[in-house]
Amino acid sequence: MAMAGTGESEPGGGRFTSFSAPTFAGRDVVFRATVVGPSAPGGIYRAMPSGPCTQVPPPLATVVTVGMPATPGNTFLGFGVPSGNRHGAVAFTADLTGAGPTAAVVLDQ
Repeated sequence: MAMAGTGESEPGGGRFTSFSAPTFAGRDVVFRATVVGPSAPGGIYRAMPSGPCTQVPPPLATVVTVGMPATPGNTFLGFGVPSGNRHGAVAFTADLTGAGPTAAVVLDQ
């Protein structure tokens, strides 16, 4: 089953151009991707397979994208490869822009 492919639509309306290595977070598959089009230039995405492999891609959710607010005064500028655990939590490193810290380790539960 393909989770996402180059040229396919991402949840924000852009098109995927490249991917990092995927990881599991509970039953979901999480990956970093680069995007072109009207959405952010990249982000971390979660694919939510519901059962056996089929020809229908699983639903995708956006965990975080470049340009989203990180903290008051900071926005996300880029991301490291995500890591997940069996409970579904996802951790990743992030580059930030704006006032305050310029890098962070982020946990999304």
